Amino acid sequence: MQLSKVLAFCGNDATCRRTQVLSHFGEHFDSNDCLMGCDNCSTPGQLSTRDVSTICQRIVKVVGWLVKNQPNVNISSLRYIVLGSGSVSKDVPTKLLRTCPWFNVPGTSKALLDRLIPELVCLGGLVFKGVKQNTRQAWYISYVMVSVNTSNSSFDH
Repeated sequence: MQLSKVLAFCGNDATCRRTQVLSHFGEHFDSNDCLMGCDNCSTPGQLSTRDVSTICQRIVKVVGWLVKNQPNVNISSLRYIVLGSGSVSKDVPTKLLRTCPWFNVPGTSKALLDRLIPELVCLGGLVFKGVKQNTRQAWYISYVMVSVNTSNSSFDH
């Protein structure tokens, strides 16, 4: 969980770093007090605000559907369903993926998906499990799952 938070922090090129750090410790930072000193604030790009809650809910539903139909779900299978294209693991039949009710989520790009997945992990909607593939070399593959706490959260609505 902590690694996911670090990855989300590093990958966030929009939110003020001070806001992110203080938020991690449960504190609020008023953006009016920002001195524009961090990398995100000192080089502002063209940012837009977008409500992605529906997309996040669909991503969680896709993962739940995948886990019920396929024991081990990797990120490439998730991307394939959400984006409607891409490469998939040879262990997962493409026909199965195309039957998902949420195949090809509208308004989602690879860049957006790559940003939302770590955020969903940080928020507790998704979790990764590492499965050891090779006993000699301790080789692991990460699979994505819906968090057990998600069924009682806003991700389900």
